[in-house]
Amino acid sequence: METIFTILACKEAIIPPSINIKQLDPELKLEDATYLKIVQNEKLDLKKSSLNKRMIALKNSFGFGGTNASILLSSFINK
Repeated sequence: METIFTILACKEAIIPPSINIKQLDPELKLEDATYLKIVQNEKLDLKKSSLNKRMIALKNSFGFGGTNASILLSSFINK
């Protein structure tokens, strides 16, 4: 289910908000990180943004007993 939502977010060029982030680390220099976006309260729509070239998402799934999996998803760019 989470993978389907991640694929839809990439397709629609939307970054869903991360909940329960109250305060960011003051040493984290977001202005230096060109492609790092932390979305705290409301979704971020990138359809009209210059960053809307390729959407890339990393999804992690952590299970009981050390059964962990990760999948990297990316939108397709047809040139």
